[in-house]
Amino acid sequence: MEDNLKKSLVLLAVLFLTASLFAQTKKEDRWQGHIVRINKSESTIDVRGGHKNMEETNKRIAYDSSTQWTKLGKPAEMKDFKDGDYVIVVGNTDEKGVMHATQIDLRQR
Repeated sequence: MEDNLKKSLVLLAVLFLTASLFAQTKKEDRWQGHIVRINKSESTIDVRGGHKNMEETNKRIAYDSSTQWTKLGKPAEMKDFKDGDYVIVVGNTDEKGVMHATQIDLRQR
């Protein structure tokens, strides 16, 4: 009986720690706007826009091999993206203000 109680307490502690880790997971940032320039040699895209539709702030977006390229939510290729295209970017922003994209979605031309 005592072993079952110890096992239950250990299981409860593991569940509590797991829940705490999930609660601490940082929510991804979102940025939307028009592509100003694509720099393939640096793997970056400059996007003029913001968190809301009418903002006009430039943001440097970094991408890598794990970035998902989509068009209206469906798989696409990076070559489909051009200067002037409207995109929605999801990712995490580092301490230097560079957003590291997990997904870049092409919305309109």
